[in-house]
Amino acid sequence: MITYNLNTSKLFPSKLKNKITKKIKKIDNAYLRTSGNAQFKEKVIEFLDDQKEREIDGSHMTSEEIESMFKNHIVDSDKATAEKETKHHPDWFSQSEHLLSFHIELRNQCFKLSSNNPLEQNRKHLREARELLQTEKRRA
Repeated sequence: MITYNLNTSKLFPSKLKNKITKKIKKIDNAYLRTSGNAQFKEKVIEFLDDQKEREIDGSHMTSEEIESMFKNHIVDSDKATAEKETKHHPDWFSQSEHLLSFHIELRNQCFKLSSNNPLEQNRKHLREARELLQTEKRRA
């Protein structure tokens, strides 16, 4: 009888093991304030109309019950209107985020300076800032 001992860690790369992640959803407040505002308002008006119909039908509720129902309806309306998946950043990005953002800001400042004053020295600084950013991105 022949037995085989296979090491499964070599068969599956570590990147594929960590690829399965839970999708995180957050409410996009900017969307809710702009183009999603009308849809959100419609859902609030629907709740108020439903509440009027309940009063007409004769179902009496306390103000605390109405308030909790309204809060739950608002949260559900927010989620239905403006819930978006957040973008997952790899670990290398989170570890180097401060350094990369510093170099991006430096490059942007050099770009503004060279566009306002197109001198050779400013272009040289811009080129150096771009090179620094590229090397830091590669390092990260």
